[in-house]
Formats: sequence, structure tokens, C-alpha cells
Amino acid sequence: MHKLRLILTTLLVVFFSTFAIAEDGGCKTLIFKELNHLPHTVESYPFRVWYATEGKNAVKNTTVIDDLLLQLHTADKYFSQELKLTPPLLQPRYKQAEYIDVYMVEMKRGNGVAFDEVIAEKGSREADSYSCGIKMHINSELQPSRNVTPAHELFHLYQYANSMFKARWYLEGMTRWVEQAFRGVSTTDKKGVVPNSCMDVFDESYTAARYWRDLAQRQQAEDIIISDDYLDLHYSDGGPVFATDTFKNGAAVQAIFDDLSKESHRASLENSLPIYRWPEKVQRSAQFNEAICNVLE
Repeated sequence: MHKLRLILTTLLVVFFSTFAIAEDGGCKTLIFKELNHLPHTVESYPFRVWYATEGKNAVKNTTVIDDLLLQLHTADKYFSQELKLTPPLLQPRYKQAEYIDVYMVEMKRGNGVAFDEVIAEKGSREADSYSCGIKMHINSELQPSRNVTPAHELFHLYQYANSMFKARWYLEGMTRWVEQAFRGVSTTDKKGVVPNSCMDVFDESYTAARYWRDLAQRQQAEDIIISDDYLDLHYSDGGPVFATDTFKNGAAVQAIFDDLSKESHRASLENSLPIYRWPEKVQRSAQFNEAICNVLE
């Protein structure tokens, strides 16, 4: 009996120790040398924007930063208040992060990328590190008034905060569908055979947007009506922030997030993975595709 009690006590200690370690993603200190070439910072909670006006990372003019913050704040408000999603910094995974850091940098490929870990960065080994944050890189040549990449990357942070899955048909496909509120529905979005289930788009990326649109329609989710408060917002060049007044069946997003969050936690327990510290290869693997599909369908 004594031996059994000892075994049970040991198991409980291991379980709660593991849970305590896994309850958030921690905060790593990393050297980001490009910080030395980004002398300007704008703090506009929850965002902290780093940029340069000279050199290889130079933005064209300060209206770029104004337009960037307008898009980010509007998207953040829209995702949290209209789609009813929990902002990344309020999620358990990112409880150590104080800001969403946005670095305007030269990019050889693409216009933006979002990172999923909490980082305290510094410009050199000797320098003091900045406070913990989650981050994205945005191409310093990008014009936010003509490109919705900042909102796109912000939605990825919402996805990362909610679940650990990073299959591209989910990450990029769903984000491309959601961002239509900002850029409108193009003829490209409408191309392609409507998939019978998510299994038909496992090998896809952005084009999987049509699956998410069809799924929300099949679920007969309510439309998200975009109010005049959003429609009245305009960039420095006069262009509108939103390209449509209705996100068709958009209420499905919250339900999808809730289901994927539960499935992510279930998969963590089933596979003996720390809740918020899956290896990158595991996050991106196809091993969870079928389970995700079953939850969605």
C-alpha cells in the first residue's frame, strides 16, 4: 500500500510539474543584429513598431508607419470584437509577452512573416535585451494602403496563440479567407473546384481559402456585418481600410478556433507534448490533418 501511494504521489508531481512548465511558451533571449539598423520605435499598444528612414531598411515616408498602425489596430479590433477571438497577448501561451513587435526590414522574398515564440531581442551580445514580445517582419518597401500583409500576419499570431497546428492548408488557407474583408473577393479566390472535405486541400496553401469559405457556408454561420465605424476608415492616400461591408458566414471563425484549441490540447496529452512547446517539425507535420478534419467536419 505504501509503495502504491509513493507511485501515485510521484505521478502527480510529474504531471503537475510538466503542466506548470507547459502552461506558457517561456521567453527566449535572442540576438537580432538588424535592431542596430532600426533606430526609430513607435509604441502603440499592443504594437511596437521598429523602423528606419535611411539605409537598406528605409521606409518611404512616415505615412507608411501611420498606415501600418491603422491597419494593425483596425484588424486587431475587428478580429477581437467582431470575430470574437481572444487577442494573442491575452492567451495563456503568450502571457509573458508584453508587445507585438513589428520590424520593418528589407526582405528578399515575400512581404511579411509572423513568428510563434515569445522573444526578448537585443542588437548584440553585450546590449541589454528588450522586454518579451511576439513578432512579425514586414517588408520595409510595403505600402499598407495597397497591401493587407500586416493584417494577414496578425491573424497568424491569433492562430498561433489559439492552437499549435501549422499545416499550410489551415494557416494560409484560413487567413486568406478571413482577409477578404480587407481586400474584397477577387476572381482568383473563386477559382478551383469546391472541395468535398478538408482532405481535398491537405496539399494546398493559400488556395485552400475556398475550403474555409465553403465550410462556413455549409455550417450556415451568420454573416459579419462590417459597421460604418470600420467602413469610414481611410489610409493616408484616401483608400478604404475595408473593401466590403459583409464577411459572408464569418461567424464560423470563432467556432473553428474553439474547436481547434480543444483539439490542440487533446493532441498534446495524447502525444505527450508540452501544451505550448511542440517542436516546429511536429507543428508543421501532416500527422494531425485527419484529426483536424474530423473536428471541422
